[in-house]
Order: sequence, then C-alpha cells, then structure tokens
Amino acid sequence: MLGITYSLLWLHVVRSGLTSARIDKRTARHKTWCNLAGTLTYSTAALIALRFPRVSVLIYFLVAVFYFIPTWRSADVQKR
Repeated sequence: MLGITYSLLWLHVVRSGLTSARIDKRTARHKTWCNLAGTLTYSTAALIALRFPRVSVLIYFLVAVFYFIPTWRSADVQKR
C-alpha cells in the first residue's frame, strides 16, 4: 500500500514539474519505472507467499539488492 502511494506521489511530482532542475526527463522516467517495478514485484511476492513462502522471501531479498545497488545512470546524476 505504501509503495502505491509513493509511486502516485512521485508521478505527481514529475508530471507537475516539481523535481529538481538537475533531474532530466530520462532520469525521472527511469526512477518512475524502478518505483513501479518494485511495487509490482512486492505485490506479486506477497501473492506467491501464499503458496511458496521461501520463494517469496527470495524475491523480497532480490528486490532489496536491486534497490541497494546503484545504477550507472543514477551515479552520473549524483556527480553533477
């Protein structure tokens, strides 16, 4: 539920132009897709947990690793 709220808030910020001037459209689009991917993956893992709890824990771990490892694109934005 919190992931959906965060994704909706982020979409509003991006569409309203409330982001920092340093964030270009490509970076904003990348962050939007990452947020949506996480939200959908967590929801799917919760459903999988009903039948395969260990697989669900593995999915949660992989999503955490996905968010922990920075992408090259976000590293370029931080250097600016």
